[in-house]
Amino acid sequence: TIFWDVNIDNPTLSAEWVTVSPPPGKDGSILLKYHLKNAYKPQGNVEINRRIFGQNSFWNVGSVNVSDSLFEDASALTDEFAYDYQAYFINRCGDTISSNIHTSILLSGEKTGPMSMKFTFSPYFGFEVERYELYRQLVGKGTYELYATYPGPLLDSFTNGEDNYGQRYRIKAYELGGERFSWSNDFTLYFEPVMFVPNAFTPNQNGVNEVFKPVISGVRDYKLMIYDRWGGKITEINHETQGWDGNVDGSPAQDGIYVYYIEFKDYTDKIYQFSGTIHLLR
Repeated sequence: TIFWDVNIDNPTLSAEWVTVSPPPGKDGSILLKYHLKNAYKPQGNVEINRRIFGQNSFWNVGSVNVSDSLFEDASALTDEFAYDYQAYFINRCGDTISSNIHTSILLSGEKTGPMSMKFTFSPYFGFEVERYELYRQLVGKGTYELYATYPGPLLDSFTNGEDNYGQRYRIKAYELGGERFSWSNDFTLYFEPVMFVPNAFTPNQNGVNEVFKPVISGVRDYKLMIYDRWGGKITEINHETQGWDGNVDGSPAQDGIYVYYIEFKDYTDKIYQFSGTIHLLR
């Protein structure tokens, strides 16, 4: 009896997803996941082509061993372009087997005023998208958190500069009915300090203007100090959301003129210092 071992070389190559390197890491590269199947004893490399989204010509940006399934493109300018990616493989017959195309997401934005910003993002192509989620990270205060959800790419704007001096954003696309997703690049906005200092307050328990608190945003290392007219320090406050309630050692301070001193830094570590007078009225 003779047994013949028949092997059919009929490879297919599919791109699974493309994503900018996800958080908590930086957006320094783009990852392409692909899958080669039905290839009998594959040899050589899988080549990766890239083009700027909307252009005609691809160019080769690297290759990986045929046994691998993930390519990292460290040369991508993730903050400047959305890219189309396509993998290809040459089979044992010399034929070029190309994958489908996946397209990364480009997120961009800018400040439109002292406390306002706008942004837009490009669509993901390669799988059908169910939704896009906008994530925000307050610089120096934690991780990305879900901020808004969109059915598709659009232009949106916020007036939220008082939330934190530095704000970083990323978009995440989710596959419809599936488990795949793709991250965009990040972009970061820094809001300059904006401050308004009232000249009087009335801590008389009527619920109106009870606390002396400068209205300020876009700062860090904040410090507010209150002095009496003779230069004695009454209190020190170290967070911009807090203020002076008009008490000294737990007892109501007398009506009169008091001196405030404010110091803080912006995101460049520039130090700001202000002083003036506040009138306490009961």
